Amino acid sequence: MKRQRTILLILLGCALIVIGIGVSANLSQATTEQAASSTAVTAVDSAAKSSKAAAKTQKQVLAQAQEAAEKASTKATGTAATITEELTAKWQTLLADQDSRVDIAVYLPTTKQIIHLTNDASQGTFATASIVKVSILAQVLHEMAQKGTTLSSTQQNQAVEMIENSSNDAATYFLLNVLGSYGALNQIFADLNMPSSQVNQTAWGITQTTATDQLKLLNAIFYEGTYLTSTSQAYLRELMGQVSAEQNWGVSSGSASWELKNGWLTDEGNTMINSIGHVTTDSGFDYTIAILTDQNESEASGEALVSQLAAVTSEVLDQQ
Repeated sequence: MKRQRTILLILLGCALIVIGIGVSANLSQATTEQAASSTAVTAVDSAAKSSKAAAKTQKQVLAQAQEAAEKASTKATGTAATITEELTAKWQTLLADQDSRVDIAVYLPTTKQIIHLTNDASQGTFATASIVKVSILAQVLHEMAQKGTTLSSTQQNQAVEMIENSSNDAATYFLLNVLGSYGALNQIFADLNMPSSQVNQTAWGITQTTATDQLKLLNAIFYEGTYLTSTSQAYLRELMGQVSAEQNWGVSSGSASWELKNGWLTDEGNTMINSIGHVTTDSGFDYTIAILTDQNESEASGEALVSQLAAVTSEVLDQQ
């Protein structure tokens, strides 16, 4: 009996030990799970904080970029306004004591800005005189490119004479023998959206235009466009950069380099002096410019006025 009791006590002790081990294991597992859960929560919290921080940083970067863009836009607008005011003031000073009628316009490629001034209250058109020769050759080159043809050697010689030496016979040759008529020239005015330009059907030298219309022609030659091929653009630029020495006046005044075409004509007592082209200043700033005048006292006074307007324009823009 005593022996049985001893065995029972031993068995009871073993059971308690087993139970204790189980409880300990459960407590250990619970502790591990709790620790893992705590670690996961911490990781989630950390990720959430990092995400919020990243989002905040991104918002700050976007805000800073937007602020910088707004400042740059404001500065550009302010600069453009300043240039307009300064140029206009310079032009007005030169025109204050002039009886000549004047229309002047400049295109700035960096801002795609046009600055324009005329002292003609009626905002009328001006006769082109020989500057129309640039339109003539541009249309010839355009039409030939459309047909897949190029200038013959004879036509190349005529082009040189027309642009570099301002030959009237060469201009007439292209209008009648290549384009087909004086009136055919209206096609380039339509293609380049030059609404104030209209060819004279009997005297191409008094074809009507405006300074802003002429900028559209010049920009098709000197800047991006689809009207002329790059080869045609380069050809026109070359000829306009090699005009004869006696024609090196007008928009070239005060510039480091230039490509131009001048025009002069006296018709029924009205002396017209015009100059159009592309100019690069000493600092490398470039632009296109058109200056049209009539009712000048003489060719000499008209040329002097055009050159003065070009020189102050170059002076102002050279500082940009």
